[in-house]
This record gives sequence, C-alpha cells and structure tokens, in this order.
Amino acid sequence: MYQSVSGESKQILWQKYYGVMATESKSPVRTMVEIQNYAAQLRSMGATIDDEMEVARVISSLMNDKFRQFREAWRSVEPPRQTTALLLSRLQTWQVEEESTESTSVATTSAVPQKAYSAKQSKPKKTKEEMLELKKKTKCHLCKAKGHWKSECPEKNKDKKAHKGEESEGAYATGVLSDLWINDSGANRHYCGRLEWFFDYKQYSQPKPVSIADNSQMLVEGVRKVRVKALINRQWKEIEIHLVEYIPGGANLFSENILLDKGFEVRKNREGAIVYYKDGRPDIAAERVDGLQIIKFRPVVSKALACLKQATWHERMGHINGKFLLLTQQKGAVYGLEKMTKDDYKCEVCLRAKSTKKSYKSVEKTGEYKPGECLHSDLVHASTTSRKGNKYFLLVKDEASSFRQVYFQKTKDETAKNIKDAINFISNQTGNSVKNIPL
Repeated sequence: MYQSVSGESKQILWQKYYGVMATESKSPVRTMVEIQNYAAQLRSMGATIDDEMEVARVISSLMNDKFRQFREAWRSVEPPRQTTALLLSRLQTWQVEEESTESTSVATTSAVPQKAYSAKQSKPKKTKEEMLELKKKTKCHLCKAKGHWKSECPEKNKDKKAHKGEESEGAYATGVLSDLWINDSGANRHYCGRLEWFFDYKQYSQPKPVSIADNSQMLVEGVRKVRVKALINRQWKEIEIHLVEYIPGGANLFSENILLDKGFEVRKNREGAIVYYKDGRPDIAAERVDGLQIIKFRPVVSKALACLKQATWHERMGHINGKFLLLTQQKGAVYGLEKMTKDDYKCEVCLRAKSTKKSYKSVEKTGEYKPGECLHSDLVHASTTSRKGNKYFLLVKDEASSFRQVYFQKTKDETAKNIKDAINFISNQTGNSVKNIPL
C-alpha cells in the first residue's frame, strides 16, 4: 500500500499519522517512533513535513493527564531548541524515570502486610459452539463487522498480502535525521538516511519495504557505498561502508551482525565502551549515549566544498542573492553551510550583468553646412540581382537638405564615376561646391 502514490494511499497514511496517540499501554518513545515512521513514508510520497511540524504532532499525541507536567516543561524550552532530537532525548529520560518510580511504588506496596486475602476461581472454558455464538453477537475491533474477532480479521493481513513475494529486511531501530550512527545488533543491513553521504549510489527500480521494531514498514530507495571517518586506535581514519541501503528520513544504522559475519569480535563493558576487534586488534569503537550505542563516526565533507566564505558559495550557487543564501543557512535547508561566515562583499559579475546601461546622449553638430557642401555615401550589395543585372546600389545624401541620389551598379568599379556625377549634379543645382564627404 505504501508503494502506491495514489491519493487514497496518502489519505490513509495521513489518517494514521494524525491518529497516533500515547496511552497507558503505549510509551511516549514508541509513539514518537511511530509518528516519525509515518512522516518518513509521507515524505517519500512527496508530502512536506518539516521538523517543527513533527515536534508539534508528537506533543499533540501526549494529551493524557499522565504527560501534563511533561507538556508544561516542554513549553518552557526556547522555540529554536525545540527539535526532534531534543524531544526524543527528553522522552527517553522521562520514560526511564517513570519506570523506576513505578517499580519503587510496586515494591513499597508489596512490603505492606496484607490482612485480607482473596482467591480467584478459575472460570470454565467455553466450548466451540459457545464461542461461535459469542462471535455472532460481538463486533470486531478492527473492521467493526460481526462473526469474527480482531485476531481473525481478514483486514489485519491486508498489507502483508499486498507485499507477498517481496523480500523484506529487518532493521529493528529508527530515529531522527542526524549525523549519528547507531550500533544496531538487530539489523541485518547497514542503513543511512542521508543521501548526500553516498559517493556511489544505485537507485532501486521500485522501493523495497523494510520492517522496523514497531511492526510498521519504511521504504528503501537505493543501495551503495558511504564514506565516513572512524575513530580507530585514537586516530580518525577514512573508511568505506559497503552495501548501505538508503531510507529517506531514517536513522543511520550500523549492523553488528554484518561485522560478526566478517570475522570481527565485539567487546562491551558496563561503563558503556564498545570496541570491535579484528585479528585481535582493536578497530571501530562506540559508546553508550542516552540508552543508544553510538558509533564513533564523522561525516566526510568534500574538500572542494569545505569553504566558509559567503562569496565563494555565492558563485558556486549561480550568483544567488546573498539574503537568500543566509536564510538557507539559518533554516538548515541544505547540508554544509553551518559554519559559513557572513561577508560584506560586492560581486563584480552581478553588478555588470544585472545593471542597465545609460542612454546615449544626442550628438550635436560640430559645424553648419549649406546645401551641397557635405555629402554622405554608402554602397550596398542587394540581396537579389535586378532584371538588368544590377547587384549594387549607391546612395548619396546631402546633409543640409537630406536630398538623396540613388545609382544602380553592376560592379563596384562604377562607384567612382557615380560619385563624381553626384557631386557635379548637386553643385549645379545649389551653386555650392562640395567641401566634405565623410568616410
């Protein structure tokens, strides 16, 4: 169903996206993971869901009185710091404290001596005939039809039948789009949510569904190689991770199973240190942060793009307006402009290309001529030959009176003779001798 981009599929996803709510049985962390999963699926279908919208949706799902104090505490956080990463960290901390409080309460209650005891009597099991009669009277909680229960509902396996025959990998973790790589012992593939990190990428002809921890699915769009910097023996070395699958908006998962299959040995201790060994030597390392095992990786930024000058980025992006460039950096719309400095510069190319030329000033005549004293001439090659074989025509114009004389010529050699004729004619007509013929 998620592979279809029809309006009906989008509508179903939007309903599920806005229908997720945290309950007594569903933890807020699991609720947020489920919302992020639906948001990633909607983004893959072309929907626009930014980080602020995702945070607002998660907060709106915590309407239970149990989360009232958490909501009030979240409102006190400054709006620029209200990101999905911070919200996930706060929810994880709240959940750990809530579980420890509940366990303490149960232990205290069990320590109090009880004075009255009750014994539960086991109910007799119902026969098949009684079960069938009960099903006919009750409605299914999923499709609201009578005759069966939720566990037997045909709508429950509808999505599974739609993807029957397709291979589905298992990645048992998800998260927000970030630079962190999570060491996942349940994933059987490496996964990455940042397309710009792939230096060798091949897109699938059709997205492939991937199952995650909450039994929902995300779509894999491609696979290839990712280059990162890893902390190995206290030194940052550049390495390549092969067969990394791209999930838009998904977390960056580093599969522990793949390294174990390649002969690596993983060692973990109580302090949170995680080290992979190859042939008895320490290799890739990780550490525990907020309940997650974070691999010590850094993204590799291309040296050609590692520039902090605003003028350089202005030229690389096709001479974009400086205000829009700074706005792009502030909103984090692209990756790589985080440390760009604000410069006061003037682009010579933009000044020349975007400016308009001034109008030409009218030229004043330097001298006054009488009719017949100054002539202008021009020889023109005609596009076609006349019936009499003329290919050229000579135009002679008097500057003072604008009187014109036209001579038709078969060759250019006739020009001198026609000029002399024009001079004699204008001199006889005006009584003034020709003083100037400008070139």
